[in-house]
Amino acid sequence: MRRACALVAGVVVASCGNRSEDAGRAGTVAFGGEILLARRTHYQIDAYGFERPFAGLARWLDGADTSVATLEAVLSDCGVVDPGRTVESFFYRGRPELVRVLTEGNIDVVTLANNHVGDHGPAALVRMLDVLDAAGVGRVGAGRSLREARAPLYRKVGDAVVAFVAVSTVGADSAAGRKRAGIFFHTEAKADELVRTVARLVRAARRQAHVVLLLYHVSQAGPAQPSPSRRTIVRRLIREAKVDAVLADGSHHFRGVEVVDGRPVLHDAGHLLWDGGGGGKRSFLWMLDVDRNGVRAVRARPVELRPGRTVPAGAAAASDVLADLLAKSSKLGARLTIADGEARLALVPQELRAPPKGVFRPHATRTPTFPDPNAQPEAAGGPTDDLELVTPPLAFPNGMELRGRRLAVARTASGRHAIVVSTAWTTSVPVGESVTFHLSVGPPGAQDVHPDIHLPGDWLWPTTRWRPGRTVVDRYSLGANVVLTPGQNDVRLSLRVGSREIPAVSPPDQGPGTLLGRVEIPAAAP
Repeated sequence: MRRACALVAGVVVASCGNRSEDAGRAGTVAFGGEILLARRTHYQIDAYGFERPFAGLARWLDGADTSVATLEAVLSDCGVVDPGRTVESFFYRGRPELVRVLTEGNIDVVTLANNHVGDHGPAALVRMLDVLDAAGVGRVGAGRSLREARAPLYRKVGDAVVAFVAVSTVGADSAAGRKRAGIFFHTEAKADELVRTVARLVRAARRQAHVVLLLYHVSQAGPAQPSPSRRTIVRRLIREAKVDAVLADGSHHFRGVEVVDGRPVLHDAGHLLWDGGGGGKRSFLWMLDVDRNGVRAVRARPVELRPGRTVPAGAAAASDVLADLLAKSSKLGARLTIADGEARLALVPQELRAPPKGVFRPHATRTPTFPDPNAQPEAAGGPTDDLELVTPPLAFPNGMELRGRRLAVARTASGRHAIVVSTAWTTSVPVGESVTFHLSVGPPGAQDVHPDIHLPGDWLWPTTRWRPGRTVVDRYSLGANVVLTPGQNDVRLSLRVGSREIPAVSPPDQGPGTLLGRVEIPAAAP
């Protein structure tokens, strides 16, 4: 008599007794570290389309059973940054239609457990969850509640069922709650609790999965080797929480590979896509060969990060970056080899495990839907109630008019200062060119002040999409890309198309750009 089975989280759980099985056919998980779909990436997408960022890696990504990366930005057209709520100085948001970069690039799964998906608040994060779900992109590490943020995601890899669990050790201000959208956050300062929490999730995941991979977002910046305390924690996650691999990122640079009891630790995967604004320019696409008993091998394929796109590294660059990876891994006790232009690490097969009690059923698929890039609310970017009216409006020859402004100095949770610049705009005619906003801040009379450049609406509303009569609000935080000098500072705005400045015509500009106002930056605390 066949026993009844129930569908739980995409898995049919059957009480069919014990059974045995071999390791089965191996498959491949491609893991790629951090993807930045924000800031200057918009330029590349507007110019070249959604396919360009990962076109150079297509043969590698297409060849994997599933591909996973960290989406370190919120794809949302709502929400507002509150600098006083966060320790961050950089805020990453992309237009919702940028989800097509993931689908066109065959990025199947993203981990959202990081310190930037909550930059614009819970409402913006929920909007992104809907965008990813509609596009058919799997997600893990964030949700509408803590329970959803902690929930594993399952995928078939070869003959194995793989569960992904994602946690961030940074971003406490974006942590999910019982009824609050956010990320699965846990501090490393409470290592015992972290290990116990992950262990509970792993035990639950093993009811359906042969293999559990931990996606682990960390805080240590720069290219240095992992700290001794972090190495201790990841060893405990392997030995006590029983994860099959720790796949870390967060430092913006790749680090070495370590092996703990036959299981791999990628101490940092580096970037998979960057916008050209700093960060490591060379990295890897990591290929994990997986069967029912765990990770059998790790292969690292060198890539080069160009503005808004990633390509296989050339021969000279590949040789350099591979040598660097081998040296870093050797210091961690792992002996990698190089063959066919990639680094390889063979792992001792795990003991044959009892199969999970559940029988995997592939997740349901549906026709993907994508956001309408031309949709625009009455006041794109939010309300204007808190803005000071500009009377008369500041008019520009292309039809744009500055109608409202507000400057506010905020102190971040880390003690740094930021200037939130809010402006409200309309246009009397369609704007045929993409205008960039150049914000600069410096003491009165200062020359050659380096500007912070962005697209209007905090990157969301390029002027080519503006509609006559509609209001566009731009709220932008200055402080990460500019130097704020204590004392009085002038905030100026220039409009440009490429290198060509568009001067105001009514009333005319006075000096470089338009003076939006003067603010007082407090001296740093002793």
